[in-house]
Amino acid sequence: GFAMEAGSGDYFGVSVKRAGDINRDGYDDIVIGAEYEDPPIGTDAGIVYVIYGRNIPSGAQPFSNMQMPIGPLATNIGFRILGAVAYQRIGNCVSAAGDVNDDGTDDIIIGAPGFNDVYVIYGRNIPGG
Repeated sequence: GFAMEAGSGDYFGVSVKRAGDINRDGYDDIVIGAEYEDPPIGTDAGIVYVIYGRNIPSGAQPFSNMQMPIGPLATNIGFRILGAVAYQRIGNCVSAAGDVNDDGTDDIIIGAPGFNDVYVIYGRNIPGG
């Protein structure tokens, strides 16, 4: 296992969902919202983190002391979706969407209540992801 920590008041983990396999590697992924996080674009724009599922080696100890820093993610770990404007609050609600565009890959839905927006993010095959 692993732990992720964010700054106080970011509401990291306000919404956490199993996202299905959005990078088409055979493992389900996780999507995590942090609606009050402050990316470079501005205050409370929010960030959504997508963490790729992976194979756990035989004999690995669950919930070891491994920690993942909040910030840019290595492309083999996942990716971030940053809010586009201050007070957008992207990540207030995140959800698995199934395969919305019928391409064989799971997709996700992200809410941004600060501007009454909802986004559908299409999954795709991501080499090395």
